[in-house]
Amino acid sequence: SFANRLPRPHMVVCGEVGLSGEVRAVSQAELRVAEARRLGFRAALLPMKNCRQLTERFGDMELFGAETIGDALKCAMPKNI
Repeated sequence: SFANRLPRPHMVVCGEVGLSGEVRAVSQAELRVAEARRLGFRAALLPMKNCRQLTERFGDMELFGAETIGDALKCAMPKNI
Protein backbone atom coordinates (compact mmCIF):
# COMPACT_ATOMS: atom_id res chain seq x y z
CA SER A 1 0.00 0.00 0.00
CA PHE A 2 2.96 2.33 0.59
CA ALA A 3 3.83 2.30 -3.12
CA ASN A 4 0.14 2.40 -4.11
CA ARG A 5 0.67 -0.59 -6.40
CA LEU A 6 -0.90 -4.03 -6.59
CA PRO A 7 1.14 -7.22 -6.55
CA ARG A 8 1.33 -9.27 -9.71
CA PRO A 9 -1.76 -11.53 -9.88
CA HIS A 10 -1.41 -15.32 -9.55
CA MET A 11 2.17 -15.07 -8.21
CA VAL A 12 3.62 -17.11 -5.39
CA VAL A 13 6.66 -15.75 -3.50
CA CYS A 14 9.26 -17.95 -1.86
CA GLY A 15 12.58 -17.02 -0.25
CA GLU A 16 14.40 -15.95 2.86
CA VAL A 17 15.45 -12.34 3.42
CA GLY A 18 18.72 -11.67 5.21
CA LEU A 19 19.44 -8.74 7.50
CA SER A 20 21.22 -6.81 4.75
CA GLY A 21 18.31 -7.24 2.30
CA GLU A 22 19.70 -10.16 0.30
CA VAL A 23 17.28 -12.87 -0.80
CA ARG A 24 18.67 -16.27 0.13
CA ALA A 25 18.02 -19.57 -1.61
CA VAL A 26 15.52 -21.99 -0.06
CA SER A 27 15.53 -25.76 0.18
CA GLN A 28 13.14 -27.86 -1.87
CA ALA A 29 12.37 -25.02 -4.26
CA GLU A 30 11.35 -27.49 -6.97
CA LEU A 31 8.69 -29.02 -4.72
CA ARG A 32 7.43 -25.59 -3.69
CA VAL A 33 7.05 -24.40 -7.29
CA ALA A 34 5.44 -27.69 -8.35
CA GLU A 35 2.85 -27.35 -5.57
CA ALA A 36 2.21 -23.71 -6.47
CA ARG A 37 1.64 -24.71 -10.10
CA ARG A 38 -0.75 -27.46 -9.00
CA LEU A 39 -2.68 -24.87 -6.97
CA GLY A 40 -3.10 -22.63 -10.02
CA PHE A 41 -0.32 -20.08 -9.62
CA ARG A 42 1.11 -18.97 -12.95
CA ALA A 43 4.18 -17.05 -11.75
CA ALA A 44 6.77 -17.51 -9.03
CA LEU A 45 9.21 -15.10 -7.44
CA LEU A 46 12.25 -16.98 -6.14
CA PRO A 47 15.78 -16.31 -5.00
CA MET A 48 18.00 -15.92 -8.08
CA LYS A 49 19.97 -19.10 -7.30
CA ASN A 50 16.78 -21.20 -7.17
CA CYS A 51 15.33 -19.50 -10.25
CA ARG A 52 18.34 -20.38 -12.42
CA GLN A 53 18.01 -24.04 -11.44
CA LEU A 54 14.28 -24.27 -12.19
CA THR A 55 13.84 -22.30 -15.40
CA GLU A 56 14.00 -25.34 -17.70
CA ARG A 57 11.88 -27.57 -15.45
CA PHE A 58 9.00 -25.09 -15.14
CA GLY A 59 8.92 -23.45 -18.56
CA ASP A 60 5.13 -23.14 -18.41
CA MET A 61 5.35 -20.81 -15.39
CA GLU A 62 6.73 -17.31 -15.39
CA LEU A 63 9.72 -17.42 -13.02
CA PHE A 64 11.32 -14.30 -11.60
CA GLY A 65 14.60 -14.28 -9.71
CA ALA A 66 15.66 -11.74 -7.10
CA GLU A 67 19.00 -11.12 -5.41
CA THR A 68 17.77 -8.35 -3.09
CA ILE A 69 14.49 -7.34 -1.51
CA GLY A 70 14.46 -4.34 -3.85
CA ASP A 71 14.65 -6.66 -6.87
CA ALA A 72 11.85 -8.76 -5.39
CA LEU A 73 9.55 -5.77 -4.94
CA LYS A 74 10.18 -4.61 -8.51
CA CYS A 75 9.24 -8.08 -9.83
CA ALA A 76 6.25 -8.61 -7.56
CA MET A 77 4.73 -5.16 -8.05
CA PRO A 78 5.34 -3.84 -11.57
CA LYS A 79 4.23 -0.31 -12.30
CA ASN A 80 1.93 -1.17 -15.18
CA ILE A 81 -0.45 -4.00 -14.38
